[in-house]
Amino acid sequence: MQNSCVIVGGGVVGIIAARILAKKYKKIHIVEKSKNIGGLLLSKNYGRDTYFDYGPHIFTLTKIDDLNKKLFGSIENLEKKWLIHDKLFDGNFFLKWNYNSPLIDIRNLPQKLYDKSINQLNEIKSLSFVDDYNSYILKNFGHTLKKEVFDKVIKKIYGNVNYDDLSIKSLKVFGLQRIIAFTSDLTLSLKKKSIYDDRIAYHSFDQDIRNIKYFYPKGMRGIGQWIEDQKKILKKNNVTIHKSQTINKIVSEKGVIKSLILEDGKSIDIDFCLWTIPPALGLRAGNIKFKGNIPKTRSNLIFHLEFDKPLKNKSSTYLWNWDPDFKVFRITLYPNMKKIIESNSSYLTVEVLCDFEEARSINVSQIINELKKLDIVPKGSEVIFNKSELLPSTIPILTKDYEKQTFKLNSILEDSYSNLKTAGRYSGRAWFMNDTLVDLYQILS
Repeated sequence: MQNSCVIVGGGVVGIIAARILAKKYKKIHIVEKSKNIGGLLLSKNYGRDTYFDYGPHIFTLTKIDDLNKKLFGSIENLEKKWLIHDKLFDGNFFLKWNYNSPLIDIRNLPQKLYDKSINQLNEIKSLSFVDDYNSYILKNFGHTLKKEVFDKVIKKIYGNVNYDDLSIKSLKVFGLQRIIAFTSDLTLSLKKKSIYDDRIAYHSFDQDIRNIKYFYPKGMRGIGQWIEDQKKILKKNNVTIHKSQTINKIVSEKGVIKSLILEDGKSIDIDFCLWTIPPALGLRAGNIKFKGNIPKTRSNLIFHLEFDKPLKNKSSTYLWNWDPDFKVFRITLYPNMKKIIESNSSYLTVEVLCDFEEARSINVSQIINELKKLDIVPKGSEVIFNKSELLPSTIPILTKDYEKQTFKLNSILEDSYSNLKTAGRYSGRAWFMNDTLVDLYQILS
C-alpha cells in the first residue's frame, strides 16, 4: 500500500475515485474549491422542510458490480434506500407540450412548414455521419428543419454561437439528433429502416425497450442524501477533504509530482494525483506553457420555487423546454420525482442556460410568468418561497475544436507527470455521469 494520493475535484467522480483508491493508499486527500463536495449532486433546504437539488440528477446501474455497490450500497436491498422509477417521465415543450417524450415533436410546426420538412426528410436517400453540425443537419434533415427547429434550439442552449464552429455532439449530448415526425404506428414501421432509425424517435416511454431503471434517494433530502451517505464512508476510509481550496502550485522533480501547494499555503506530499477538473488549471499550477483556447462555457441560472397550490402535472419528473421564446430550459418536479402522491403545494427547480453577464437581466418574476404560461402551476397560485443561484461555467460550448483541444490539454498534463491521471467530464473521454464513472473505474482498477 502506497502512502498518499490527492484527488483534485470533489464531484461524483472524485468521490467514487476516493472509494476505489482507499484500498491502495494509506492517506487520501480530496481538494475541492467549493464549500461542499458533490459538484451538482447537492441539495439545499434554505432552512425549510423542502430540499431543492442543484440539477436534475438521477442514477442508473452500470454494468460493473463493484462500481454499483459503491454507488448504491447493497444491491440486494435497493428498495430500502432508493426510489426506483421504471421509466423517466420527462416531457418537452416546443411550440406545444409533449408529455410522452423529451424529444422535439416537429408535428407542432405550422402545417406548411411541417409538410415541407417531411418532404425534405423523405428525399434523403443516404445518411451522412460527419462531425460538423451544419453539414450533419443539412444532409440528414434538410434546410427547413435546420432553420426552423435545430438552429433555434442550438441558439437557446449555446447562445449566439457560430453554427459553423459547432460539433454535432452539441445536439447529441441532449439526444436531439432524433425527432418525432410521424404517427406512432408509422414511426415503428420506419424505424426498421436504418435511414430513418438514426433520425426519428419513438413516441413514448412505453416504446423504449432498453429496460433502464432510474434511482433517486428516498426521504426528503433529495439527491444530496447520496452525498451525505458518501461523506460518512469517506470518513471511515480516512479521507481528508480540503474544502474551499484550489491547487496553487504543483511541485515536481524529473516529471514526478512530489507535492501540491494549496491556496492556503498548505503542502501535501503525494505519490499519485487524479485530476478531475479542467486540465488548463493543472498546466497553470505546474507553470507549463501551452497554446490554444480554453473552451467557452455557458452558465446555469437556477430558480428554486415553491407555490401554494399543487402541480398541474402529476407524472413528469423532468420537463424540457426547447422553445426559444422562453427562458425556462429544464424543470425538476419534486413531488413527482419523490413520488409524493398527495401534495397541497408544489415545489420545483427551474434551470436557465445563459451567458454569465446575461444572468443579471433574468428575474424570478419572468420565470414565474413563464411557468404559468406553460401551465406548470395554476395561474392563481402564489409563490411562498423563491431562491435563485448562478452556477457559472457549467455547460461547455461543444465546438469542433472543443474535443480536440480538451484531448490536447489532457495529453500535455498527463505527459508532463508520470504519477498523474485525468478523469471525469473534463478528460474528454466521456460526457454522461455513468460513462465518466465507468471510465474512471477502468483507469484505477
